[in-house]
Amino acid sequence: MQALQRNSQPVARPPLTVLRNRSRLVRMQPMHPRHGSMPRSNSAIQASGTVEPSGRTMRVQVDVWSDLACPWCHVGYQGLDKALQKWAQDTSNPEVQVNWHSFVIDPATQPEGEEYHAYNVRRWGGDGWTHALRRSGKPDGATFSNWITWPNSMKAHEVIKIAESQAGKGGQAKGLLLHHTYERGGNISLIPELVALRQELGLSDVEASLTSGAYRGAVRNDDLMGKKEMRISGVPCYVVKVVETADEDKVDFKAMEGASASTNTDSLAGDGGVGALQVLAEGRQVASPPVEGKSYVLGGAQPSTTLVAALYRALEEFRRDRGAAGCVESLAGGEKCSDGGCA
Repeated sequence: MQALQRNSQPVARPPLTVLRNRSRLVRMQPMHPRHGSMPRSNSAIQASGTVEPSGRTMRVQVDVWSDLACPWCHVGYQGLDKALQKWAQDTSNPEVQVNWHSFVIDPATQPEGEEYHAYNVRRWGGDGWTHALRRSGKPDGATFSNWITWPNSMKAHEVIKIAESQAGKGGQAKGLLLHHTYERGGNISLIPELVALRQELGLSDVEASLTSGAYRGAVRNDDLMGKKEMRISGVPCYVVKVVETADEDKVDFKAMEGASASTNTDSLAGDGGVGALQVLAEGRQVASPPVEGKSYVLGGAQPSTTLVAALYRALEEFRRDRGAAGCVESLAGGEKCSDGGCA
């Protein structure tokens, strides 16, 4: 596979495996607690201009499956945060929308959580693997300065759903809960502790929602989708794609008022589905459907440089293939997002 170009020079990057299916999969080198090291990309891929067709809005969408009871997900969160900061430095880049999805690695964890060392002995015979984890997390700010509990993450995942529903703060809640677990010595298994954290997020009715299980179904749906449909067996797992939609604020609806009610969508098919409007048979005007690029799945707690590279790659390939629909089949061939840090 050819390396991407930057100023006509090859850019070093981890080896890729491209799969057909729900997406194209960018398979990075494996990162597991027992592997002891993380791959590093030497440089981010640079984007060319960000000129968009008139009346269209482009964004990069990142869907992340991760578990709060996964220390590599703490590393991955910090890496993504740094990547988004670097991305935003170029004001010509489109905005990035991050969607956080729940993933529960070990449902058998005690409801109140387990002591750090005891859990490591139960799962892996000891905590020797965490030395490499701690070294890997430092560059992006995951220091693990006070990690004393291995939590049961179910209720904490519900808090993220509550935060997203009430205030659009799912990502902020994710970061706070990870920080509380690995840097503050907190135990996010416990409802009283989660209720206390609500003040930092400006949330209400957290205890009632957790007690009733109002968001438990949403967490389980995320978990099931990740494991069954996406076939994820290790987290964090990132799915990156570009989405382009019609900007209705820029559409001149009046210009379409004279369109005949007999006009059908077939007569407008020449624009490949990326026109600002389609006129349906009954004459009703609607925005054209979004155009989605290929998706790239990165397994493991990627450093910020690799994540920035993935954002640019998705953007550049979308521009190159603009007008073509992204792959939408389900994962096949037995491939999984299994190179994650925690499994």
